[in-house]
Amino acid sequence: MAVENLKGSLVGTNVTASPAVNADPAHAHGRIRTLQDKVEVTAAASATSTYSFGYIPTNAVIGYDSKLYWDDLGTTAGTGDLGLFAVDGNITDDDNALISAFNFATSASNSGLLSDISKIGQYVWEHAGATSDPGGVVEIKVTLDAAAQAGGTLALDLKYTID
Repeated sequence: MAVENLKGSLVGTNVTASPAVNADPAHAHGRIRTLQDKVEVTAAASATSTYSFGYIPTNAVIGYDSKLYWDDLGTTAGTGDLGLFAVDGNITDDDNALISAFNFATSASNSGLLSDISKIGQYVWEHAGATSDPGGVVEIKVTLDAAAQAGGTLALDLKYTID
């Protein structure tokens, strides 16, 4: 066994820098903002239906405790995606950038947006697959991969840090 004394990769590397370096506010001491909204899905919703929740800045960092909630929207297996969409052409649309194929045929109390631990601390533009920050905002939407067989609520509780 070996004793390890490591530093975090997002903030910790700045701790012992000389001269001292402030961490990016999105990772340490930044303001926490929220985007909370809900939409009502009808039983007539077909595959590729979309539900917009709003916009967030491309240089924001999504909090690991952000969640998507949904009612039972179908009697058979059906899935939906939570993605990021361009505003003024700043990114390439990615319908499953945040959640891929959540099962909407069973009611879920929540689904964490960052179930992939490697994505914690990434900027929104990184989730969108960009190689640098294009600036501006992106739209957050749910897309149904299959038709809904029942109506219900989709709700987003998104927390992010910036400045």
